Amino acid sequence: MGWFIFFAVLGLIIWKIVEFFKKVSAEHKAKVKLEKEKAKSFIDQEFPYYEIKHAGNELLATKFIATKQVEYDKYLKYTNNHKHHKSFVAFDLETTGLDAYNHKIIEIGAVKFEDGIPIEGFQSYVHKKGPLSPKIREITGIKDESIKNAPKIEDVLPQFMDFIGNSNLVAHNASFDMEFLLNALYNHNFIKPKNKVVDTLKLARKHYSLLDNHKLVTLKEYLYIDDLEGHNSIADSLACAYVYMDCIDSMNVESKI
Repeated sequence: MGWFIFFAVLGLIIWKIVEFFKKVSAEHKAKVKLEKEKAKSFIDQEFPYYEIKHAGNELLATKFIATKQVEYDKYLKYTNNHKHHKSFVAFDLETTGLDAYNHKIIEIGAVKFEDGIPIEGFQSYVHKKGPLSPKIREITGIKDESIKNAPKIEDVLPQFMDFIGNSNLVAHNASFDMEFLLNALYNHNFIKPKNKVVDTLKLARKHYSLLDNHKLVTLKEYLYIDDLEGHNSIADSLACAYVYMDCIDSMNVESKI
């Protein structure tokens, strides 16, 4: 009789364990399904684009010409934004290398968000003399023809400044993009932008601490937005925005606990 009770209790425990894991598995599958639907809904959103002009926009350019000189080291400093909300501009630059002093911007992409909704995009290749290196062509997918026929950086920058206005800026590994952007603005005697900046790399390290790394490609896979093409300035801007808003949502949940 004692053994019968023992095996009956053991069987009940095993059954409860199996049922528990079935429930956890079902809840996980349901959560994954919702996350994938949320990601697809985000990716499928459409929005108009800022109209880029190749040249002849001198009136706009004069709006951003610097009237007084600022020391280079001071010019390259920017303010990090620690107040997070869902109206911002996410942006991404493609470049010919990692050194802002010796390499060039070859594409600028950005998406403007209002209350978490993308309302306008900005995308422009940037003219560069001579061909791109095979490595850069492979990494970015940008063709020589695209930059050969593109507007010059001094024509693109005022339009980008006009696009971002006073919006908070969001970028992944923001120090890289900001150094290239500020260096280019300084070299062409444009005023220093006063926009505050959020770095999603720093936020991701805090909110996804269990991941092996926090590269944008890793985060895209983790958040089910890996359909967004890598090293494409608009796609990376959207991915960056998604990471940012997911972090904001996490912070909002944590603050209510």
